[in-house]
Amino acid sequence: MRYLLALSVLFSSHLEGQIVSRVLSPGTEMSIALSPGIVTVLKFPLAVSGAYGGGLVAVDPAKPDAAAIGQIAVQHRPGSPIVLLEPLITTAHVLMTCLCGQNLYLFDLRVSPTPDVAVTLLDKSPGVAEVTPKEIVDARPKYDPELLVGFLRRARDAALLKPLYPDLYDGYQVRKVKYTSECDAYKTTVTEVNRFSKDDAIVVRGTVQNKTDRPLQFDGRSTTIQVVNEVHPAKLVDVLEPIPAGATVPIDIVIQGDWDGSRANLAIDNEMRIILPSEGTVWSFKNGGPASDFKVPPPFQPRQIPLTQTGNALKEKQ
Repeated sequence: MRYLLALSVLFSSHLEGQIVSRVLSPGTEMSIALSPGIVTVLKFPLAVSGAYGGGLVAVDPAKPDAAAIGQIAVQHRPGSPIVLLEPLITTAHVLMTCLCGQNLYLFDLRVSPTPDVAVTLLDKSPGVAEVTPKEIVDARPKYDPELLVGFLRRARDAALLKPLYPDLYDGYQVRKVKYTSECDAYKTTVTEVNRFSKDDAIVVRGTVQNKTDRPLQFDGRSTTIQVVNEVHPAKLVDVLEPIPAGATVPIDIVIQGDWDGSRANLAIDNEMRIILPSEGTVWSFKNGGPASDFKVPPPFQPRQIPLTQTGNALKEKQ
């Protein structure tokens, strides 16, 4: 009954009031404007354990008409995030402390000609904009087979298309590299990495050599790109198959986003290697540079370095 009475008083008031949202801060006093005859509703982000302060009078929902002496009537049901406030005198001024979650919040309650009729209290740091679910979805990469083909064509024809359509290459980067990897059946070499930052897409271009004496064919859906110590599945693979015995053919691969549909933000400076499905054999990696093989003197005691010791993949600054 008290809640129904509070809402009826709130909407029947002829005073000018305001409905606002404010950020909670444990170390900052927050002002709440009240007015006699108006019930102000405070909505906390979590359940309120209690409200305390000299001059506050707790109203029992079972006895809403019980006489009480004080400056401000406060009503709160256990386990509820709602606190109702109503001044009992025109000169009411009380400091109220509320326990919400693990934090104490201080409120300066006083009568004002422009009361706060409804206040939504937000649990976030000042200066941090509220992000809606739609904004989160819009920030994710757009996945579409036609877009993947478009990335591939833009990477191949960048020298021709970029001067004609600069908007298509907003945030575009390219790097010449030489990263090789091989197993018993194949040898792959990455010669060029193209980065489309806006769409979080990377086009890896290179070659694949058939090391056997028979034609080879593989399932492109199982192709991956080894980015330092991360594995990213290919979204699009363009290669001539079957690969003739002993032949070397071009291969282009597009990767985009992360496993969970979010942005991967992989920097173009990462080592990237093409890994093909190869009948369970082990791949070996060799470093390369922009123009030629990276020369490293042999160690005194050759040993294999675990892949996990190569470091983490570099991320692009956002």
